Amino acid sequence: SFRQRSDKYMRPFCLDVHLSSKYVNATIMHRSRGRVVAAVSTNSKDMRATLPSRSDLSACRIVGETLADRAKEADCYSVIYIPRKLERLEGKLAAVVEAVANCGISV
Repeated sequence: SFRQRSDKYMRPFCLDVHLSSKYVNATIMHRSRGRVVAAVSTNSKDMRATLPSRSDLSACRIVGETLADRAKEADCYSVIYIPRKLERLEGKLAAVVEAVANCGISV
């Protein structure tokens, strides 16, 4: 349909969150260009020094807040979140998405 074909141009930015047992990675990508607009990981040098744990709920909130700040610097104020198969919006994943939304990015 027309909506499916035009959706990636009308809402071009996509939020992608990857949670592992050790780290949290979050990126905002431009869907039609395939370029990363903003990225944050708890494994990066600047985050390692400030976090006591790299995979708990507070680390997820800090990742979401930092990602929102970096997205604002890149003039990205609206993102779409598309969950993967069998992925529920709860726990650590919800903490990242809520932190992004609370910092002024509409999800």
